Amino acid sequence: MKPEATPEETKSGGRKPKSKTRLVILLVIVGVLVVGMALATYFFLLKSGPDQVVRMYVVAESTGDYATMRTLLSEDSASLLPPDDQLPPQSEESTLPQMDIGKPVIEGTRATVPVKIKQEVLGAFAGEQELTIVLVKEQGQWKVDLKATVMEEYERRMGGAGLGGPPSEGPAPELRAPAQPAPPAEPTER
Repeated sequence: MKPEATPEETKSGGRKPKSKTRLVILLVIVGVLVVGMALATYFFLLKSGPDQVVRMYVVAESTGDYATMRTLLSEDSASLLPPDDQLPPQSEESTLPQMDIGKPVIEGTRATVPVKIKQEVLGAFAGEQELTIVLVKEQGQWKVDLKATVMEEYERRMGGAGLGGPPSEGPAPELRAPAQPAPPAEPTER
C-alpha cells in the first residue's frame, strides 16, 4: 500500500516549487540598499563642509576626473574650463597627492580653506604647493571658486601690494620673468 501524498508533493511525484517569497524578499532588500546608498551620497554631498569639497576637488584634479571637477566648481568657475575633449589627458605617472587641509574659515556664503599639496610622479618628488582655496555656497552646496582662489593667491604672493593693498611684512615673494630667447647674432664683416 502506498502512503498518501503529502501536500508538498504533486501528482507527478516531484516536489511543489517553493513560493517566490525568498526572491521578493531579496529584491526588496537590494532595493532598500540601493535607495539608502543614493540617499547617503546625496546627503554627503549636500552636507559636505568646505574642507571635504576641497579634498574631493584636489583628488579629481590630480586624477584627471574632469567631470567630478565640474560638479565641485562654482557655476562661474565651471564655465572657465574648456570642453572635456580639449582638456589634456591625465598622466598615468601621477599619483594621488598628499594633502594637509587646514581648518576652514566660513564667513556667510564664502569660505577659505588653507591646503598644502605634495605631488609625486613615479616616486620622484614633483612639487609642493601651499595655497588657500576659496569656496562659495551655491544652492546649499559648497563649490570651489577658481577666480577668487587665483585672486586671493595672487594677493597673498604679492603681499597685498599688487591689488592696491599695503605691502606685507617680511621678504618679498620670489618672482621670475619668463625666459627670453637670445637675440639673433648680428652678421660679422670679413
